[in-house]
Amino acid sequence: MTLTKVLLGICSLLALLSSFTETFAQQSANQSLFLMWDERGKYGFIDATGRVVIKPQTKFSCRNFKEGFALVGVYNETAGEDFDGYINKQGELAIGGGYVRADPFSEGLARVVDSDKTVFIDSKGETVIDLTGYDGRGTLSDEYVPSGSFSEGLAEVGIKVFSQYGYSRYAFINKKGKVVFKLPEKFRAEGPFQNGRAVVFQEQTKKVRVEMGDGEIITQEVDVSAYGYIDKTGRVVIPARYSEAEDFSDALAVVNAGEPKPTNRRDLAGSAAETAFKDNDSSWMCINTSGAVVIKRCGEPLSSEELAERFPQFGESFGKGFVNGLFFSKTHVGGN
Repeated sequence: MTLTKVLLGICSLLALLSSFTETFAQQSANQSLFLMWDERGKYGFIDATGRVVIKPQTKFSCRNFKEGFALVGVYNETAGEDFDGYINKQGELAIGGGYVRADPFSEGLARVVDSDKTVFIDSKGETVIDLTGYDGRGTLSDEYVPSGSFSEGLAEVGIKVFSQYGYSRYAFINKKGKVVFKLPEKFRAEGPFQNGRAVVFQEQTKKVRVEMGDGEIITQEVDVSAYGYIDKTGRVVIPARYSEAEDFSDALAVVNAGEPKPTNRRDLAGSAAETAFKDNDSSWMCINTSGAVVIKRCGEPLSSEELAERFPQFGESFGKGFVNGLFFSKTHVGGN
């Protein structure tokens, strides 16, 4: 057994022991029902005592309850595919069932794709924020599209400019559907606000010296991805200088201080410029909300996929960042 596997086991055990009570207490207070499945692969829900409240069934494909509702996939025989909706704690389809896509409720609102537009709905299923025509209804008007859920009173939106593909800029709105601030150009949000900070990505241009086949040294410009943090006014409070960055939790964030990596690594494959960048996964550290280093060596955090694979019963957010002073790490358990 490798040291990494041993540390993984220790980390998992410590995190489970320290956060098991808190996790169930928090979830019990917020939802009181937990996703479970039987040997046939059917999904249902139990309460905090282990009592089956909603029997396993094949009608829905489910996720954990959040704010009184569980996001479910409802199979449509006519279309031959699943559409999203929400069930209540009685196992009844309470909202939707025909959404192209939907997110779990967050701060009383949920982002859904209804037909050809994205809106926010409330717990009654009524549309409360529709940004259609926010910048005018003319053909050349910018289009504002919700691109994230609400967290700490703000949600990210993408801004589409007429005749251009994808989002040109990003902004954040409040619960009244008003834009609070726009991100600077070449910035985009990479996560929700946590502890008053949100991870942002900035595309930067870096000049690298590369050696050609004949020994000639030239300078080449390469687009690289750097990560930093903004506050709730949109101000960049921690400059984009990290190659990777996680959301804040318990007032700490795990970041990789290694060299920013190429934005399009695949485009550099086989080129001389590719040799100018080296993978550096050993520079993980923990910073506070001011950007000061608190723990010099945190260890590489487990990815969302690894957490979901190892601890599916705890929900999507379990194990992300610090929980009771501990976080899941591949090589080290850091404490604040």
